[in-house]
Amino acid sequence: MKISEYAYVVVKDRPAFHISLICDVSPFCDCHAENDIPIIPDVGMLASFDPVALDQACVDLCNKMPVCEGSRQYELIRMV
Repeated sequence: MKISEYAYVVVKDRPAFHISLICDVSPFCDCHAENDIPIIPDVGMLASFDPVALDQACVDLCNKMPVCEGSRQYELIRMV
């Protein structure tokens, strides 16, 4: 929670440009030792002054990507 509070203080009342890199998307947080191979191919880089629109664009693009063969997510899809 503190990270969001600190970020808010930095950008409050100032224009801020936000950049997101969509690469090596894994099924779990990067801190998990048991992480799998990426579940989707690398999408690229997105940028915007609107962080909410940027996050939505990232989600929309990720949802349109095919699941990488051999990933844990791919195996779950095949089971359904």
